[in-house]
Amino acid sequence: MFKKLKNQKYASIAYYAVWVIALCIALVFVLNSLDNIWAYIRNLITAVTAFIYGFVIAYICNPIYKKLHTYVFAFIEKKKAHPKLRKTFSLIFTYIIFFGIIAIIVFSLIPSFGDNFTKLANNIGSYLNNAMVWVTDLFENLKINIPILDSQKIIDTLTNFLKELDLTKFATIILNTGVSIVQQIIYFVIGLILSVYFLMYKHSMTAKIRKLLCAMFSKKTYNRICEFAAYTDRTFGRYLMGAALDSLLVGTIVVVVLSILGYEFAPLIGVVVGITNIIPFFGPFLGAVPSALIILIADGPIKMLIFVIFILVLQQIDGNIINPHIVGATTGLTPIGVIASVTVCSHIFGFIGMVIGVPLFAVLTYIVSEILDNRLKKKNLPSDTKLFKNKDIYANEAFINASLEVEAMNLIEQQQDAVAMAEEAEKRHTLVMLKHEELLYAKAHPEEVVEEPVKKKDETVNDIDEDIVENELDSDGDNDDDDYLDD
Repeated sequence: MFKKLKNQKYASIAYYAVWVIALCIALVFVLNSLDNIWAYIRNLITAVTAFIYGFVIAYICNPIYKKLHTYVFAFIEKKKAHPKLRKTFSLIFTYIIFFGIIAIIVFSLIPSFGDNFTKLANNIGSYLNNAMVWVTDLFENLKINIPILDSQKIIDTLTNFLKELDLTKFATIILNTGVSIVQQIIYFVIGLILSVYFLMYKHSMTAKIRKLLCAMFSKKTYNRICEFAAYTDRTFGRYLMGAALDSLLVGTIVVVVLSILGYEFAPLIGVVVGITNIIPFFGPFLGAVPSALIILIADGPIKMLIFVIFILVLQQIDGNIINPHIVGATTGLTPIGVIASVTVCSHIFGFIGMVIGVPLFAVLTYIVSEILDNRLKKKNLPSDTKLFKNKDIYANEAFINASLEVEAMNLIEQQQDAVAMAEEAEKRHTLVMLKHEELLYAKAHPEEVVEEPVKKKDETVNDIDEDIVENELDSDGDNDDDDYLDD
């Protein structure tokens, strides 16, 4: 007996040793091939860019489509079922509203933005000269001598830099940038077409995904995956749409206030501040710095100082009043988590990573937190972080009492689950026996089975829209699982 236990002990040690060695080899391989793996991931992301654009557009248009389908065009099916006609009108008007909103924003900002940008580019020389004169006078008044502020030396330095500049490399960079922009436009157009199909067949696609999950996982795991998916939908939907609306409001306030105060490039500065405001934490600084420099060379230091004070006040109002009411509840990330999410995701995904970094990290944090809480619960340990502050936690009286409470709650839940499982098993057994008797009777008396009349070609089951089934299950004409964006 002792020899058998000893062999089992050595077998367990060998098993874990093999796993550790295998993991070390895999880690070394990953580290050595990190560049190749990262290049493969980038190529994969590029290959599915059109599908990403299509999914994002469909995700943005989905709330509009649901409102139109549920309320506006519900009259189409009051007397007779016309699911395809109802869906077609909902899709058409969804994209009319979507492009209408984009057109209003573009045509209200682009003309002023273009005029400001052209004026700034044409007069940049005189603006810089005025700024240089002001800075030189300032240092002369302060009796500070800085030779680098000599305008002639600056001009000579820029001339030498332009002479040494390799125009071939510069032209190659411009060409590659132009090709990349055209490629992204093509991907966007393809994604726009794909978004229509995503909206049209969203219920059939989600049904197939649920079917796959039910086949692959247990009922408990399936419910957990659906819970995580619902949380991801709520987090991304509320955060991104709220942040976009908040940035639009902040940009509009900047344009209005600066126009009233007589700033020369108010629309240009408003667009810069509005776009960068969607980036958490770093956004206000990224927008304020170039805007302050533009104001310094165009309007002078006094107006620049007024602008800086205005932006500081506006950011305080936005962070404490406007943003919480528009975006809603916080993501649960600490300031360090926000900085880490923006930094890491910007390195991986660029500007898009700055925007989606916070909700992405919030979802990952939620998933990890749920997994840790579940493991602690299985060990009859509390999940409250405050109880883990002491070094000797197992000797802490509050920790012990909380552990006992968790263990008692687990015992109650086990008893309740056992009773519920027994009732469900009994109910299911009864239903199975009834269905078994029905099938036996139908097999023994086939002449009593009434066949359904053959439907016409235009009324076949394949042509019936999924929304008929949805209307039977959900009174608002849509699935309850997709109602998170309506909150």
